[in-house]
Amino acid sequence: MCFDCWRDQYNSSYIINDKTKKAVKLIKEVYKYHGAGGSLHIVLDDWNLEDSNVDFCGKVISSNEYDDPPELLDAELKCYEVLKKMSIEERASALAIERGYGGGGT
Repeated sequence: MCFDCWRDQYNSSYIINDKTKKAVKLIKEVYKYHGAGGSLHIVLDDWNLEDSNVDFCGKVISSNEYDDPPELLDAELKCYEVLKKMSIEERASALAIERGYGGGGT
């Protein structure tokens, strides 16, 4: 998501807490193994942050539909587990922080 869309759609959400800090590290770990976000692509790259999309990614990860290598699968699963426990605003914040968008609204 571009900076302007983050600002407009998520009101520049920039929550820094234990969950967002952990999510940033895990998002980076997923990208280390897959440049397009792997099985979390629709959440990490497309910013489809609703619970239904996170749940969908969890099902894809659980089924290992794309036969991901063990390192990627482990990174995806850990990232999914953290994202699942976050609010939409926290998810948007973690992605913004990971992309270096800088502090803003919330």
